[in-house]
Amino acid sequence: MSDAKLGQEPAYWTSEVAKKLEVSDSTLRKWCIQLEATGYKFVKGENDSRAFTKHDLKALQLFKQIVKVQRKTKEVASLEVVERYGARQGTPPCNLHRWPFKPMNSKIKLMIWLKVLKK
Repeated sequence: MSDAKLGQEPAYWTSEVAKKLEVSDSTLRKWCIQLEATGYKFVKGENDSRAFTKHDLKALQLFKQIVKVQRKTKEVASLEVVERYGARQGTPPCNLHRWPFKPMNSKIKLMIWLKVLKK
């Protein structure tokens, strides 16, 4: 774990999380972009770099399970992860303007499902 802290919560950087998940940095970034497109919010540090919390690690472990083991698409995985981990609980570890997260708009959710069904 790095010395980076978000309030009192330990933070992990991309290379640390990629190593824990046993994926490349590039794969992790692609997964994060997919999750963000579906409404998931990561804490951002300087230079817009992501700082991952334990909450994010759990969400990414589920994403990996869905994509690698269950062999579902990244789009479906991101929907499942956002549904389960999209809202955070407890005291925010960073700037308050990022909290609480708004639930994903049902119109966006429908558009994503239609895209998945077309494949």
